[in-house]
Amino acid sequence: MFLGTGLFSAVFLVFVGFHLWSNNSWIMEIVKKHFAATIGLPLAAITSLCVVLLLKYATGPIEFKALGFEFRRASGPVVL
Repeated sequence: MFLGTGLFSAVFLVFVGFHLWSNNSWIMEIVKKHFAATIGLPLAAITSLCVVLLLKYATGPIEFKALGFEFRRASGPVVL
């Protein structure tokens, strides 16, 4: 999973980087206007997936209690 996620991230960054360096690129205009949405959001999602998977494999099932709620099984990683 980490290999696939890393490969996807690399391809994404190479694609965006290539279009940012080319002149008159339609992607350049979108990235300039909406940088957080085009670059930050996909990379944040990939990073959060890696964190959840790392915690799951390192410690087993993720379970925690917060504000009177108890999160177990699949709800733990979803909330995290």
